[in-house]
Amino acid sequence: MKSDKDSLKEIIEIIEKDHIIGSYYQLQKKLMEINKLLDVTDLSQINLDNKDDGTWERIMKLFSSIGDINDVLKKLRIDNGLTGNKEEDIKKSKSIIERFAQ
Repeated sequence: MKSDKDSLKEIIEIIEKDHIIGSYYQLQKKLMEINKLLDVTDLSQINLDNKDDGTWERIMKLFSSIGDINDVLKKLRIDNGLTGNKEEDIKKSKSIIERFAQ
């Protein structure tokens, strides 16, 4: 059976692994997935005459989301000094305890 101290350490480790750096790289991954989806979509094959087909609207929402995601990524990168190298960013990040202590 785990002690309270061991459980707390485990919780802190989980939080540290899944904080800002994790969010940044997950968003970056989602942006790449959207780009791949748009790359394989042939816009000339979309039927713009059919008002019941929402394909064009969904594609436009994807284009819009790219800008929103880029804005968030830029803010996270600048505010937290992220480099784009996940391993390097994890190594140089402060522990959650150090962040709270500031």
